[in-house]
Amino acid sequence: MAAVIMDINVIRIAEQQYLAGIPGKRLIQTEDDITQILELCYENNTNRVLLYAENFSDQFFDLSSGEAGMILQKFSNYFVKVAAVLNLDEVPHSHKFEELAIEVNQGNQFRIFDNLEQAESWLLKD
Repeated sequence: MAAVIMDINVIRIAEQQYLAGIPGKRLIQTEDDITQILELCYENNTNRVLLYAENFSDQFFDLSSGEAGMILQKFSNYFVKVAAVLNLDEVPHSHKFEELAIEVNQGNQFRIFDNLEQAESWLLKD
């Protein structure tokens, strides 16, 4: 079951739920956008978010912009678990971003996946 709130779906599966960006829509363009996502997490009693490549700005994939670090830090500060569905073969990105992807995929706070099924499975795991 899903409900749409401000370009974000609230996905409920059994007794769990998470917020999901809408594929194809730009969602995070400023730090205020992350704050709104965090507010929606608390309003919907969840600490899990699924995002797609298109939900991020192009600067997210260029580590020299600092945007990826700021976004990851903000979610981490509020203990929000984030799964990102993106194919690095299809998204223009810096070499350093590939290194970041390898590093974050070893943790439990933010991970990058090639497909929705894997992302959702990890996201809903306790």
